[in-house]
Amino acid sequence: MKVCTDSCIFGSYIAQSLKSDGFENQNLRILDVGAGTGLLTLMAAQKVDFGKFTAIEPDLNSFEECKMNFEKSNWTSRLEILNLSLQDFLASKPTTYDIIFCNPPFFLNHLASPLESRNKALHISKSEWENWFMMLEKLLQPEGQLWLLLPGSSSGFTQALAEKLGLHVGTKVELHQKPKDNWRNILSFSRKAQKEMVQIETSVYDENKGYSHPVIDWLSDYYLKL
Repeated sequence: MKVCTDSCIFGSYIAQSLKSDGFENQNLRILDVGAGTGLLTLMAAQKVDFGKFTAIEPDLNSFEECKMNFEKSNWTSRLEILNLSLQDFLASKPTTYDIIFCNPPFFLNHLASPLESRNKALHISKSEWENWFMMLEKLLQPEGQLWLLLPGSSSGFTQALAEKLGLHVGTKVELHQKPKDNWRNILSFSRKAQKEMVQIETSVYDENKGYSHPVIDWLSDYYLKL
């Protein structure tokens, strides 16, 4: 579960968006929730040369790998990793953040795996996700952006939940592995509604089973071979 195609697309899309949204020369506070081994933060830090990154990861083994990856990276002075759950982090009364991104345990009420570590990484109930989402909202500063990677099947529930909390979708990227399957959604939320939502729908793979042109564009700064 260290490096997955959907996570890589998510990380590269966030990095590209931050770079193109005019955030240069701003001292952004950026939070990675459930950082795993640090993939998303490292992808963003590679392209975004501004701001301070804080990552939280409750699993000790993943935390230790993330810490090592941060320390060996070229951006270590801007990266911080904490071995905390989201609940404990919020209880510590942290600052609010300009950018929050999260690849959550997003399979709502799906059949669980016999591996407990995999369950924690991938599975969550709707009530747990509602509590998780409300905690993320509390950490978001008034002008901030919250970015999530979700299965298509979980996106509608999450968008309805966001509306209750006064958050509006600014970006929606639908990723398909097969024609008409809503495989993954990249969603951004903010408290201020945009005049026009950014909507992108694309296949991950082309007809030759290679990556599609949009995915190649997003991943080209990260993958050695495409």
